[in-house]
Amino acid sequence: MYDIALETISHGDGRWIRRISASFVAAYQAGNALKLGELWAIPIMLRLALIENLRRIGGGLPMTEPIATARLLADQMVEIAEKDPKSLILAIADMARSNPPICSSFVAEFARRLQGQSPALALRSPGSSSSSLNTA
Repeated sequence: MYDIALETISHGDGRWIRRISASFVAAYQAGNALKLGELWAIPIMLRLALIENLRRIGGGLPMTEPIATARLLADQMVEIAEKDPKSLILAIADMARSNPPICSSFVAEFARRLQGQSPALALRSPGSSSSSLNTA
């Protein structure tokens, strides 16, 4: 059923077209009758085929400049935090002076790359500490 769904999506240029699906199912049933479970599986297999098609198309898209910059700067920060945490503030100042593209994709990728890294990179609000949790 998944193969039928993939062929249906590929013949529709990434779109689901009812008449194409109907003709594929009819052509398949000319040789082998589909069981009730296979007929019920068609909608979910079409969804999976559409998702797979989007993944295939999205995999070929180039990385945008803000995301590439965020990855580079975050990786530099992680490296500095591991090797020389005391110079991290200077490195952050240098990065800020480089005027990175502050847009939503940059911020999201930057935060994602830094999350769960070195304790020197942990983002905490002023006055908060890990020992001040209320357990009551």
